[in-house]
Amino acid sequence: MIKKIYLLFSFLILCSYSAFSVEHFAKAYGEKPDHEAVFFKPVDDGFVIVGSAIDSTYHTRGYYILKLNKNGIKQWEKSYSDAFSFYTNGVTILSNGNIAIIGTHAGILYSALAEVVILDSTGNFLNSRTYPPLDGWGTSGTGIILNQDSSIAISLYTDGFISTNYYSIYTLNADLSINWTEFIGYDGSLLNAHSLTKASANNFFSLSYYDTYYFSANLQYQVSAIRKFNSQGQVILDSLYQFQATTNSISATQDGGVIIGSTLLNNGQNDLQLIKLDSVGNFLWDKHCGSYLNESTVQAIQAFDGGYLVLSTIEDPILPNQNDILLVKTNSTGDSLWSRKIGSILNDIGLHIEETADSNIAVLGSTNGFESNKIFFALFDSHGNIPKAYTILAPMKYLCSTDTLQLTIDPMPNPSSLIVWNTGDTLRSLPIHITGNYFAQIIDTSGTIEETNFISAFFATTPQVQLGSDTSGICINSSLSNLFQGDFTVKYQWYLNGSLLPGETNTSIVPGTTGLYKLIASNYCSTDSDQKLIDTIYSIPAQPTLIFPSIDYVCEHDSLQLIASSNPAYAFQWYFADYLNWYLQNGATDSIFYANHNGYFFVRITDQNGCINYSDPATVRFDNVLPIVNANGPSSICDGQQVELSSSSGTEFMWNTGDTTSTILVGIPGDYSVSFIDQYGCPKETDTIQISVLAKPMVSIGPDTILCNNLTYLMDAGPGFNSYLWNYGATSEFIALFSGSSSIDSELVIVNVTDTNGCTNSDTALVVFDVCDYVNEFQSANTKVYPSVLGSEKILNAESDEQNNLLIIFDSAGKEIYRVNFDYRWKGTLNFPNGIYMYQLLAKANKKVQGKIIIN
Repeated sequence: MIKKIYLLFSFLILCSYSAFSVEHFAKAYGEKPDHEAVFFKPVDDGFVIVGSAIDSTYHTRGYYILKLNKNGIKQWEKSYSDAFSFYTNGVTILSNGNIAIIGTHAGILYSALAEVVILDSTGNFLNSRTYPPLDGWGTSGTGIILNQDSSIAISLYTDGFISTNYYSIYTLNADLSINWTEFIGYDGSLLNAHSLTKASANNFFSLSYYDTYYFSANLQYQVSAIRKFNSQGQVILDSLYQFQATTNSISATQDGGVIIGSTLLNNGQNDLQLIKLDSVGNFLWDKHCGSYLNESTVQAIQAFDGGYLVLSTIEDPILPNQNDILLVKTNSTGDSLWSRKIGSILNDIGLHIEETADSNIAVLGSTNGFESNKIFFALFDSHGNIPKAYTILAPMKYLCSTDTLQLTIDPMPNPSSLIVWNTGDTLRSLPIHITGNYFAQIIDTSGTIEETNFISAFFATTPQVQLGSDTSGICINSSLSNLFQGDFTVKYQWYLNGSLLPGETNTSIVPGTTGLYKLIASNYCSTDSDQKLIDTIYSIPAQPTLIFPSIDYVCEHDSLQLIASSNPAYAFQWYFADYLNWYLQNGATDSIFYANHNGYFFVRITDQNGCINYSDPATVRFDNVLPIVNANGPSSICDGQQVELSSSSGTEFMWNTGDTTSTILVGIPGDYSVSFIDQYGCPKETDTIQISVLAKPMVSIGPDTILCNNLTYLMDAGPGFNSYLWNYGATSEFIALFSGSSSIDSELVIVNVTDTNGCTNSDTALVVFDVCDYVNEFQSANTKVYPSVLGSEKILNAESDEQNNLLIIFDSAGKEIYRVNFDYRWKGTLNFPNGIYMYQLLAKANKKVQGKIIIN
């Protein structure tokens, strides 16, 4: 039989304590609205809370770690982020004290990647690893736990895009490499940080919840899939259950089984439910409990004493759309022992619960009741209390804006003690009239400080309704509105001629017919109402039309006249709109308006009854694009080249060169611009374009020359050019010429070079191939002039078997240019230009020897 237990919410402290080894507390942290928490773990000297925060440099979300000591005092906080957002999902503490975070890291290739980050015990980064998809688009980390053998196990979601989306468990080695992985659940299931738990003998249990289970022959609803794995990843339990409840968490129990936290829909209300399974998945029992309010289970764990702790969220009984954190303790069979509502007076959501080694209960939640602090964290004793030497007494916590709440301290401190409230007041009894959380410090004469609990108070707006005059007409489709704005506690209801109008619960209504309209506003403070007779519903005036010239663009510095065609007795108001917003044009209340910038312009008309209508917008575009001069090629040209310049299409062109054509060819360096009338009839004047002229490259392959047969001549165009092209087809810097013919021949050599600017030039040289007759031919074998072809050293030798010899050298025109006398031998340098020269050698016996010398 299922037993229903209704929780009796008691907020009295059941036990009193005279001394405490740990100070129990309930506080808010974060200091910035973007600091959020998701999970925590106790450590020997306090608590490690993880979440996310906004990076001020990249404006992305990053990992956030907050360390508290055992008394809830912040020791340090750190964050890690980059240009891509991080989302934290869980944390565990390794056996060496290091911190392991599971999260999701957005990236370039994938929209998300599951990531494990290892930090040391003071939050310094040590290592990280991402787990990319096997065949999908991305992965997301969902949970992390420490196994009994000190290994890490994580659960993550893989997005396979088409049909391969699924959840998995990964066990990791010490270096974060994967030990083994196994499937947990299909896409469409609910998995969170509480859906994976370690059990005895290094076993793991996982929980996957499906509203609709498609993966069987028949559709099933509210299905919980529970799997169990051994230390090697082998599946030893794979069962489906229909508990008729939404399961949210799974946690190992002392007997090797599991306790499952769930939410049960019971007669239209959500209740808490506990489900117990043994080590092989057999159902043992379930218990549910609840109040007249909706509760939603977040997590259930077994306490050290064999009972169970349940963390949930419960509706606030007074304030709409606000929640409190609910903590419930049961015995070993699931029967409720006590319950506590915790948090501020505004919205609080439970996130995670742990029992510490000294049997205290730690609870993490989110809150919006502590201004910018969004992280709520509390440490209770084993009975769910926060024992304090002093507590604040207040007769109520839901008040009205006209009320004053008197806060007193119990017991009243010794008159010699100093009382300091968190407001800065030092009164022994504090009157308050502002929504907030209040606590005090009591400082005795020895300087010992005791801090009270905090108490929340909410001051609601007193409802007010004012609809204006008692009787009036109204324009069709216009709203009848309350002139006063209340807070979120105020509820509204409209009536027509005394009859309720279902669904009309806003501060305004659009009357569809004449009659007596009444609005009632109420909250826990009071009720107020007002009514108004709508005796006439006026029709709206005919839509005005705008008259303006049919042109594509308005010339720059001109304006476009817009004329509103409507009843001249109406009131006119012009507006301008861009892509996002529309703006009233101050002073523009005539039927004629001059638009002087781009945008959409429209007019509002108001008739004598106050009814309004709007024209369709007129799109106004100005021809304010600056025209430019376009070069049909590079703006830097080579000497001797030309480039064509042009601008936009139009007429009446006038270049600064005096040309009147639409395009011009220029080959002279300078700045060029043009004025013209564009295609919309607007005068335009371009900016200038600078044309520069680059010098041609300097190239030389030497003068015309003579080459004797059977010799080789090397021609060099010079280094540093981008390309070479000889008239033989060669593309190198050098070419070698050779002729083996026995007759005289000539060759015109041409080279074209291109420099780094793309400019070209060429050079030519005529090479004559000669048989070089009579060179080295002498009447005496002992008389010599050599060599016949001089190289770069230009050294010539002459020998004779006699004394008193004369060597004479003539240029190609026959003019004597050099003579020298010598006996037997002579060696000298001929510093003449390259070319062909003649020589004569006259000996004492009038022997005459002549020939050619080629200086090359």
